[in-house]
Amino acid sequence: MQLSGSNVTLIKRDKWGVTTSMIDLEAGAKFVDKNPAVVAIAEHGLNTLQAMRIAHYSVRYSVSPMTAGGPCASEAQSMINAGYAAIMACSGGTSLGCLLATNDYNKAVEAYNACINKMYPGTT
Repeated sequence: MQLSGSNVTLIKRDKWGVTTSMIDLEAGAKFVDKNPAVVAIAEHGLNTLQAMRIAHYSVRYSVSPMTAGGPCASEAQSMINAGYAAIMACSGGTSLGCLLATNDYNKAVEAYNACINKMYPGTT
């Protein structure tokens, strides 16, 4: 999964070959704004799946021990968790769930970058 501007490129490799698809986050945001009821249903489903996943599989990645006590550790962990959720949601291809998870990841990256810029101005 690659995030570039308002586009997400999904590259899925399996034993049969490679599938590439793209999500336009800007177009997705417009869809989300126009369809709040559909989004609410999708978010409820994603939250249920996320709770089930966490109950059976703990988060596999965490902030490195070197930065765990750092000033932006919670933002870094949120970014890792959102990235993991986006990869899981997008592993089947483009979908509303993938769009929402990718949007959450994008927000987490922005929050992390804002924290880093606050602590170390001009670094991101």
